[in-house]
Amino acid sequence: MLQINVHDKNFKLDDLIQAAKRGEEVVIVTDEQERFKLVQVEAPKRLRKLGAAKGQFSMSDDFNAPIDDFDEYT
Repeated sequence: MLQINVHDKNFKLDDLIQAAKRGEEVVIVTDEQERFKLVQVEAPKRLRKLGAAKGQFSMSDDFNAPIDDFDEYT
């Protein structure tokens, strides 16, 4: 575990980020002894956009018409 005081001038944020990426536990401590953990967070998944395929396909006018050979399945 890597523990750093928030007022320590000898650390670089980039070094702490690289340590967290390697899986090390990085804890930052304040003068009031509050502790904060630096962890890598996965990027949020992109939300699907409604209507993104609009105009890319079409249905025939008789789409809902009964199928002649389908009677034996009903």
